[in-house]
This record gives sequence, structure tokens and C-alpha cells, in this order.
Amino acid sequence: MSCRRSAIINISTLISSMEKCPETFEMAQMYSYRTSKAALNMLTCCQAEDLKIHNILVTAIHPGWVRTEMGGEQVRVWKLVCLITCAVKQ
Repeated sequence: MSCRRSAIINISTLISSMEKCPETFEMAQMYSYRTSKAALNMLTCCQAEDLKIHNILVTAIHPGWVRTEMGGEQVRVWKLVCLITCAVKQ
């Protein structure tokens, strides 16, 4: 990974996807969590638009199921999956 460019990396989640809501709703009906992360996704896109003139990369990632109080002890695997990228293509 290169450090030749400034970047903003927001931590989001796949359950904030409006497209995936029908398939993820039953497993996680956390309205406030889902909507706040959906708002973060929009912020990510807005930041990308605003900061592209400065060549700043802005993206959101989904780290997978993470072992935390919220995630629980049953977490076995850490994954890092790109959720959305609103960066300027060069």
C-alpha cells in the first residue's frame, strides 16, 4: 500500500446498503445503526466529490464481522472488504 496520496477511509458496513436491505434485514434489524452508516456512505461520496480537486482519495470499507462487544465472541474470521469507492478515477 502506498502513502503517496492523502486519503480519508470511513468504516462502514454492508448492512447499510439500501440495495442489500431485503437480504440483510432479518439478521440485523438495528434501525439507528443501519441508518447512521447509510448516512456515512453519503458523507463519503460527498467528501470524495468535494476533495477530488485536491487529489484526496475518499472511500468507505466494510471490515467484516469484528470481535467487539457488539460483534460478540463468536467472531472467527476478520475480512476487509471494500464497500464503496467514490474516489476520482485517474
